[in-house]
Amino acid sequence: KNPVKPTADSLARGRRLWAANCATCHGITAESDGPVAKFLTVPNITEDFYKARPDGRIFGVIHNGQNQMPRYGFKFSADEKWDIVNYLRRLQGVAGAGGAE
Repeated sequence: KNPVKPTADSLARGRRLWAANCATCHGITAESDGPVAKFLTVPNITEDFYKARPDGRIFGVIHNGQNQMPRYGFKFSADEKWDIVNYLRRLQGVAGAGGAE
């Protein structure tokens, strides 16, 4: 379970981290349209399959990596990883992903 509430602060931190670290491959909108995506197989993580994954699974992929995605466990604190999860959920349009506060 995600211990970090999707507050405005969490979403802002997640957005900054996403733009600096994730968007290169996944794109600003998480639709696999980042500049590196043309060279790698990057999933569109706004699709229903990825929306249905639990927050903990997404956290685990950020921490441990998967397929061509490197691990970022060493780079981000636990709270920063949860901020990224919260921001991704916002991009995915998942209910409960937080709103303007």
